[in-house]
Amino acid sequence: MTIAPFKSDKELVSFARKFFQDRVGSFRKDIAICLKADATRSHAYFPALITCIGFVDFLSGLYAGKLEGHGLSDLKKYAKQFMDATKYDDFRLEILYLAFRHKLAHLSFPFIVFDTSTKKEYTDHKQRLVTWSVHASKRNPSYRIDRFCSPKIYAKNTEAMARSIQL
Repeated sequence: MTIAPFKSDKELVSFARKFFQDRVGSFRKDIAICLKADATRSHAYFPALITCIGFVDFLSGLYAGKLEGHGLSDLKKYAKQFMDATKYDDFRLEILYLAFRHKLAHLSFPFIVFDTSTKKEYTDHKQRLVTWSVHASKRNPSYRIDRFCSPKIYAKNTEAMARSIQL
């Protein structure tokens, strides 16, 4: 592996350390801004969620050794190594990644109802309709995914739909 344009391993490590410290600092600043209430006591929880997912995606790319061309499988490998598997199993990671880490989420707002059958990366192979909401409360874990047995529930109970994923 080449280390160009660096002249030595020491120079590369020095750059990597500074680069990573800058990214972590930027992440913390962005999250602090999102969590600070504005004049109307509103918060930017949704941008904070997308920032968190984007940052862990970035970390998984670094762990995979590539920032371009990595994806969900690399995130799963990273999560298995560094994240709590009771909070971040494959199902939850797929929903978070596929529903919120995509171009539309970056440009605007993710789909209100996310249909897992539209994503080939979804490995459960059960069609699920997922909806989400963001709340200001302290939870452990900080998100909850409720699984319902039958898609018929969605048509019958819109309140259940609104609760099917809460982050």
